[in-house]
Amino acid sequence: MKKLVVSTLVAFAFLTCHAQSLYIPGGYVSGNDYMRLQKIPRMNYLQGLFDGFMLAPLLASTNKTKAAKIHDCTTQMRLNTVQFAAIVEKYMNEFPEQWGGPMSGIGYNALIRSCTRIGAPVD
Repeated sequence: MKKLVVSTLVAFAFLTCHAQSLYIPGGYVSGNDYMRLQKIPRMNYLQGLFDGFMLAPLLASTNKTKAAKIHDCTTQMRLNTVQFAAIVEKYMNEFPEQWGGPMSGIGYNALIRSCTRIGAPVD
């Protein structure tokens, strides 16, 4: 876990220094890329994706309440990685037409949909 945190901080520092020259259209991972991964790499990806959801409002200085609502929803669900993977997998099975899009959006939509279903809407 410590290695993951340190790696994330190093990557963040690198990206911050080079942000003006970095352009990632839609992110690094598409739904198709995700579907080619095995179970453990999928769960590892989703852990990083969720961490990104929690950090993004701080970086963008916008809508911190949405991150708080996501936190409240996932706390209510007692969300763990296996559960998040199941939520994403179910969503992807229901919407295969979205697989060509960025995985960050797919994961976000899946989570937001689940939050709404349990009565903890984020939007």
